[in-house]
Amino acid sequence: MSERLRFFLAALVALCGAAYAVTSIRALPQPEIDRNMLFVPSGGLVRGGASGYENLMADVLWLSLLQYFGERYFASNRRMVNLEKMFRLITALDSRFWFSYWLGAWALADNGQPEAALDLLQFGERHNPMEASYPYTQGFVHFLMRSDYESAAQCFVRAAEKPVLEWPEQRRFSQSMAARMYRELGRRELALQIWLNMREQSTDRALKDIATRNAQRLQAEIESGAPPSRGARSHR
Repeated sequence: MSERLRFFLAALVALCGAAYAVTSIRALPQPEIDRNMLFVPSGGLVRGGASGYENLMADVLWLSLLQYFGERYFASNRRMVNLEKMFRLITALDSRFWFSYWLGAWALADNGQPEAALDLLQFGERHNPMEASYPYTQGFVHFLMRSDYESAAQCFVRAAEKPVLEWPEQRRFSQSMAARMYRELGRRELALQIWLNMREQSTDRALKDIATRNAQRLQAEIESGAPPSRGARSHR
């Protein structure tokens, strides 16, 4: 069989799969519900209908979710229902769909569901254990949405240890955010050690200078016994 014919047959199979996936979604029961409500089909029905095209089915659901999210986000009443269920279904179908985790985390946090956002990111980290983006985003949810600097610091430290980065400076920013969290908690020795490690490990002159200045400032604070810059809650 020629390469051209194999390519044509593969494209035909993919097209048929896409048509079947869309038809399966449309065939599912969709009762009349409040416009605030996002209809989420049964996970079992979706997986059965996907029949080997789970990633494609995730894309179909993703487009439906984006339409709903866009409409509700700019509405006068931004309350959204079933966001968590839809994001969990999409990521269960395609556990490497990073942008779905990222948008899901911030959409859920903005919807008053920071715990659901963290659960979604933890699910992503379990299925993508080498990638830094999952604990990195968890750190910001803890920091910005929960004022939980202790948990945020632990997430940033974990992100800095991951071998796969979404962007080149992610490890440096993870380390600096961890140092910031520990400093806010009054644990300056830990923050100081992070900056000293960054100074020793970096080959970038500018980064060495940044780490040196921060280490010197922290050392001065430790020696003077100055109080932390502000209080911080630690969720345990």
